[in-house]
Amino acid sequence: DVPPLLPDTELSIALKRQCGLYCHPGWFYDLPEVGVLVISLLPSEDDFAVNMQKLRAGLKAILDG
Repeated sequence: DVPPLLPDTELSIALKRQCGLYCHPGWFYDLPEVGVLVISLLPSEDDFAVNMQKLRAGLKAILDG
């Protein structure tokens, strides 16, 4: 779950542009809730941790405008 800063599709695109992360909007997987992004759990723990830091930074940057 993420803050509803933008519609999920726009947020996915903004995160790709802002920090290079690929994520899918929840509706892509038939999740009806707003503010849901889907990410892979396949990377190594270290890579996952780095990418979660990027996600937090990207969300903050989008929020700060």
